[in-house]
Amino acid sequence: MIQILHRGIEEGAFRKDIIPEAVLEGMGVLFLAIVREEKFKKFGLATFEILLNSITPSLRGICTAEGLKEMDEHISSYQTGEKIKT
Repeated sequence: MIQILHRGIEEGAFRKDIIPEAVLEGMGVLFLAIVREEKFKKFGLATFEILLNSITPSLRGICTAEGLKEMDEHISSYQTGEKIKT
């Protein structure tokens, strides 16, 4: 994941002023709360909806305008069942 964040910075998808290791640590804490501690179970949401409402806003915060566009396209294609570009 650190390499993905660094590559995203280099390609202009993520802001240059982030610290990838700190971002990854924060996402890890959220992920653990979702899957291990089941903190979000009380909302009765599918895992995808939980991720869209917890980790995705954090990711959006580190994106550039181009990164936001790509993320929105990716999420939209997933929601409509289209093939996701990799």
